[in-house]
Amino acid sequence: MSKAYWEMIADELHAAGWSYGFSTVVDTEHGLLHYAWADKETGHRFSAQAETKMAAFIELQAICSKHNAKLDKAT
Repeated sequence: MSKAYWEMIADELHAAGWSYGFSTVVDTEHGLLHYAWADKETGHRFSAQAETKMAAFIELQAICSKHNAKLDKAT
């Protein structure tokens, strides 16, 4: 059985030192909303909201990658 794309992103986040989570909620106005979040022991925490689980993880990956790039430039 192959992994879903969002699971591959989650594995990449974990390998980069991020803890992550995911939740789906029902909004009476918008239907299902998907939330993904990630944090590091350094205290950095980010979240993303989207209409699909995959889109939430793609957005979260972009946010975390941008943060990591800023840290790399600073050192």
